[in-house]
Amino acid sequence: MSKFIEVVPFHNYGIATLREGDSVLVVMKPLVEMLGLAWHGQFERLKRHPIFSEGVRVTRIPSTHGVQETVALDLKMLPGYLATIQSERIRDPEIRERVVLFQREAFDVLFQHFFGGRGPVGRQALTANAAEAIRLLEAIKRENLPSARGVLYSMLGQVLDARGLPCPPVEELVEPDYAREQALALLELIEARIEEGAVPNHHRRPDRVAFSVRELGDIGIELTRDQLAVLKQHPRFIANCPVNCRDGRNRHCWVFFAPAPEGAAMVVAP
Repeated sequence: MSKFIEVVPFHNYGIATLREGDSVLVVMKPLVEMLGLAWHGQFERLKRHPIFSEGVRVTRIPSTHGVQETVALDLKMLPGYLATIQSERIRDPEIRERVVLFQREAFDVLFQHFFGGRGPVGRQALTANAAEAIRLLEAIKRENLPSARGVLYSMLGQVLDARGLPCPPVEELVEPDYAREQALALLELIEARIEEGAVPNHHRRPDRVAFSVRELGDIGIELTRDQLAVLKQHPRFIANCPVNCRDGRNRHCWVFFAPAPEGAAMVVAP
């Protein structure tokens, strides 16, 4: 199933979305960071919540680095998720005001955009200013995950296009991070070796992948501390913890959601 990102105008912001069949998905990492919240903590909340986890998907999207995986939430779950953010506990008044704005209006704007019968809003309707373009540029420079960077770059393109300005290639905006790219590619390599039977997948569930770093070393895959740190940012990362393995032994493993089949989305369960 082909997917594309559509950025829906919302005040001076843009909310990245995906269409999947009859469903609308909201791309979550850019949204959470737009709200001024820490992505890792919010992702953990989504995965572990008994209701929101039903609407979370790890799905493949096109980006400036090819097809990448990203985390999205079914639109119908968005009001409940936003309502759980306790704005009164946010000390920064600007962030608190922004969170309240999204809580009050974001769902209605998205729902009207997709289901209100008025058709998609053109990119020229995106009322972003120069400050928003600068914010996106800085976010692109800081972002390490290619899928999230691709979303931000798409948003930047719409902001600049609305102002009649060209968008430079993403390679001109960020320095190549070869260690990060290598670390992200390592997960694909590890899963390929598991598929070949060179190392076991220790998890008992078919929708999980659990591997021992020590056993990887035995077959010549040595992961550095920096590479392990980057792997924690992978959208499918769950935990680095003891696992009751298929052979009945307990091992310390790195645990990920299994990759989604080509053209399909993966439902993230708690």
